[in-house]
Amino acid sequence: MSRVIIVVNCGINTSGKRNSASSVINKMVTAIEQSIPTHSPNTIVEVVAASALGSENKPGQSQHGNLIYCPLTIQLPDWFK
Repeated sequence: MSRVIIVVNCGINTSGKRNSASSVINKMVTAIEQSIPTHSPNTIVEVVAASALGSENKPGQSQHGNLIYCPLTIQLPDWFK
């Protein structure tokens, strides 16, 4: 099973929910969330704030098989390569 992590810099509150203040980000994330299952139904899609990326989200470390990052920001942590 694949896992897609959409990384955003804004529009996510501390509980991980999208806020309505960033309508452009919301539209992009919604479009991606709706299109991925259409083409790859067994894929898990998550939205994560760049500031919330931790060691469990490091590239190459996944319990779900293929891990694909979809950054919608250029402000990623320095360790993220």
